[in-house]
Amino acid sequence: MKNIVIIEKLDEYSEVYFYSVKVETEEYDEPELNEFEKFIEKFQNIEDETIKEEYNDILAIIKHIGKHSADMKYFRAEGPAFALPPSARTKIKEVTIQAHSKLRLYCILVSESNVILCNGGVKTTDRAQDCPNVKPHFEFARKLANKINKERSSLNISFKKMDIGEENAFYF
Repeated sequence: MKNIVIIEKLDEYSEVYFYSVKVETEEYDEPELNEFEKFIEKFQNIEDETIKEEYNDILAIIKHIGKHSADMKYFRAEGPAFALPPSARTKIKEVTIQAHSKLRLYCILVSESNVILCNGGVKTTDRAQDCPNVKPHFEFARKLANKINKERSSLNISFKKMDIGEENAFYF
């Protein structure tokens, strides 16, 4: 069974456009939330103070990236995909990045002006692929990044623009 992926624009800052994706299967109705909205819904009201702080840091990092650029230094490399927050060595004026942060938001860095925000979770192991909480989001982001990198022209995704909406959906 193949999934259908629809790219949606989330937010536009002076330097970066943020997108997310909705994933639907051929036999089910369209999901109500895109992947980033699922992340927000899962963590915006979390009671764990440490995770709540990491969640707020990730949102602040997204705003910082939007105002400056989606430079790779602001991301944690995860193969063909990326994750937020970056390493604690990365300096961002508005945020103190925790040295051993557990919360991850997986994303795809299309260019320095286009980022696709996916979903994430609380990482409980050293390797994302070993953690039941983040493994599905990690693998999804990596597979989607590979698809986009291999098929940019047929998907109408360039370094400067991305076609969005149902009319530009693709199988994944």
